Amino acid sequence: MIYLLYSLLVLMLMTGIGLLSIPFITTQTVSSKYFLFSTLFVTLFSLGLYQWSSNQPALKQWLTQGKAHYQLQQEINQLGGFAGMIHRIKTKLANNPDDAEGWFILGKLYFADQDYDEAKKALGKAYQLRPNDPKIKYFYDKTARH
Repeated sequence: MIYLLYSLLVLMLMTGIGLLSIPFITTQTVSSKYFLFSTLFVTLFSLGLYQWSSNQPALKQWLTQGKAHYQLQQEINQLGGFAGMIHRIKTKLANNPDDAEGWFILGKLYFADQDYDEAKKALGKAYQLRPNDPKIKYFYDKTARH
């Protein structure tokens, strides 16, 4: 997949350079041809240097996580955004008010939506139900700072 992207990038770059070089090739002056060849050399040298020294695992990770992030955004939109997800969790918590994980998720959603007062209330309820859970304590403490 990554090599296909690189191949398309090189193809697009070469096409662009080819189109830009037409005026230089058609003129008969030597200085314009030297400029063209030096530009091509610098471009190809830079691409080669980038390919040789680039961080392939980081690029692959970025492409993978970018896809996962896009899929997560799609799922959030299907659920009605933050407001829709908050409404669904509140409905479930009305039926099961002792669900610490539900309160924790609700608090994180409020926090992500920048509603810090509601986040602190929901995370406080989760912390009451599970005071020894380090992730709940971490987020509860984090809301106290806002």
